[in-house]
Amino acid sequence: MGPGAREDTIDDVCGFSNWKKTVDLGNSLLRKMVLAMPQAVIHSRAFHAFTEGLREGHEEELVKWERMVRVWEADDEHEKDLENPYEYVDVEAETMADVMKRISEEDHERVVNNGAAGLQVNPAAFLLAGIEIEESQEAVILETKRRTLTTIQATALQRQHTLLLGKICKFHDIQGQYMPGLPQWVARQHPPLPARNTAKPETIKIFLPSSVPAADREAVCAPGLVAQEDRLRKAQAEDALRDLRRGLRTRTFAHKFKRQHLSGQGMYTKSRSLLDGIEAGIRVAAGRYRAARAALLTLRGPGDWERVLQVLRKEDVMGMNERLMNEEEKEDNKKARVLAGLSADGKDDELDIFGELEEPTVLFNLEMGEGTRMLSWIWYTTPQRGTDETGDGSLHPDIRVEWMKAHARADRWREELILVEEEMRRVLEFCAWKARWWHEWIEARGGPGQRGDVTGEAWLAAWGAKWEKVRARTQVILRDHLADVTEEVLVPIEVELDDDEEGLSEDDGFEDDD
Repeated sequence: MGPGAREDTIDDVCGFSNWKKTVDLGNSLLRKMVLAMPQAVIHSRAFHAFTEGLREGHEEELVKWERMVRVWEADDEHEKDLENPYEYVDVEAETMADVMKRISEEDHERVVNNGAAGLQVNPAAFLLAGIEIEESQEAVILETKRRTLTTIQATALQRQHTLLLGKICKFHDIQGQYMPGLPQWVARQHPPLPARNTAKPETIKIFLPSSVPAADREAVCAPGLVAQEDRLRKAQAEDALRDLRRGLRTRTFAHKFKRQHLSGQGMYTKSRSLLDGIEAGIRVAAGRYRAARAALLTLRGPGDWERVLQVLRKEDVMGMNERLMNEEEKEDNKKARVLAGLSADGKDDELDIFGELEEPTVLFNLEMGEGTRMLSWIWYTTPQRGTDETGDGSLHPDIRVEWMKAHARADRWREELILVEEEMRRVLEFCAWKARWWHEWIEARGGPGQRGDVTGEAWLAAWGAKWEKVRARTQVILRDHLADVTEEVLVPIEVELDDDEEGLSEDDGFEDDD
């Protein structure tokens, strides 16, 4: 190559590539429109179905959410101190730490008023120690259920046994101060309670006020102890629900990440270990909630509080986008297993790490509307901080975030339709202008035959004809080939989306809320 030949070659190649893109604008825009149309239909209808499914009984919350997203979108620079509606937040329910703080403050006031410290150990601290021992026992029991234990895991389990036994011994040393009638009550039980098994401290019974029948609590427990356990158990249940929801969200994210980004046996094995750890945390949280609710039921008896702190069944421990397989899906799963050379029932190879049969689940898109009727009750809110109310069944903020995302997806594809349609119009206008520009340049040079530069005039005329052909070809694609699709899909979509937007504004009173 001579001097400058490389640069000229690169310039020619790039110029030709750009020219091919220009000539193919009609097809590329057509592909974008064909992609955008069904997506706009799907997400518009999904958002509408999701909203309608939540509207019954939650109209005020939907109005609040819609106002939040409009204020957020109106503030382009986000300079204001606004709450991000797309961010996951935990419900500010009273935690066990909050309850302990309040009880400590009450004890301090009591000591100030009475002038005596009373018992050496705070009653709330005694109860909290017992609850923590029960949680540790549940965690150890879960670990012992593992199908296989490595040497390191077995050693760690033995250490947990030793630590747990030490905590139980210390707990029993101070238990007589707060439950002085417990030995006599235990001695009266028929049949007698089993003796302590120090080799398996997770089986040793920890007696708290909720372990004693209501008729005997006054004789067994110190005054005020039952009420304090009630408060701690309520906070324990709410803490466990919060941990359970967090674990389910983490599991959903991990499954999505695994499906989208991981490949190969090695990476899948590592991800399996991570998922096993997440699953163990979910089971621990579920066990904590069940224990706390059982204690509350013993302390309070049936009541309105059960509408929020409901019975947690196995099928309730589902993420927002998970559900159990229906019968038809189970049959399809069995057929697929047979074709793969596996057992049809799957009982041999579908046991989890704790030796229990895994229930097959299906992942679905919550924003597609199906989730409005499949959501577990755990995705409804818990009580507010600093109150003793059991909640009003309002929606959990996690559902608000999913609703916001569905709203954003519907808006995104609606905007895509508008932008592609506008780009089509501009392409046609530009091609027509470019063809006119070449012809006007020819006329500005004096017209054909005026200057005698036949080669230059022919070159200009050829370029004008090229742009005229590009405009004509693009027009055929964008106007004629797309005409039927536009009439059948694009216009109804725009009408539907506009009607939905106007309906939201009229129904929810955004025009009058300033």
